[in-house]
Amino acid sequence: MRHFKYVILCAFSLVITGSIFAQENGTLTGIVIDKETGETVIGANVQLATDKSIGTATDIDGKYKLSLPAGKHDVVFSALSLADQTHTVTIVEGKETKLSIEMTVESQQLGAVVVSAGKFEQKVEDLTVSVEIINPSLVEGKGTINAETAIEQTPGVTIVDSEPQIRSGSGYSFGAGSR
Repeated sequence: MRHFKYVILCAFSLVITGSIFAQENGTLTGIVIDKETGETVIGANVQLATDKSIGTATDIDGKYKLSLPAGKHDVVFSALSLADQTHTVTIVEGKETKLSIEMTVESQQLGAVVVSAGKFEQKVEDLTVSVEIINPSLVEGKGTINAETAIEQTPGVTIVDSEPQIRSGSGYSFGAGSR
């Protein structure tokens, strides 16, 4: 009988302690959609603005589900080539809060890409060797699908076994190229 009372007392203590330290969470759910196309966004990031380690990504249907502590939170939605959005949500413990958003396209003008044999990044203007710049219209006009076929459009360059050959260099060795 004494053992029974001890077990009851321990169980009651655990329940009380657990309820004191437990922080009730709520759930944030929704769908992320590309506003321009109307399609769902796969792999969009959904994160707390204050703690980037708390977050999730949308699934194949553009849906997400994120468990958050009760209270007000700023949630950041981000995806490749789409403008980031921040929304403030109020999470109620034990409840589901729905937030579906439409993201807009964000385009950026990228600078020239320099591919060189050197170890250090350099601007085209600073190079002391001959440089050939591939015009974007040449790549777009030929329907190029990878870098190899784009490089072949450059005069004096050929591709042999996935290795660039500059000005028909001699002494080819697989894996090392010519020059």
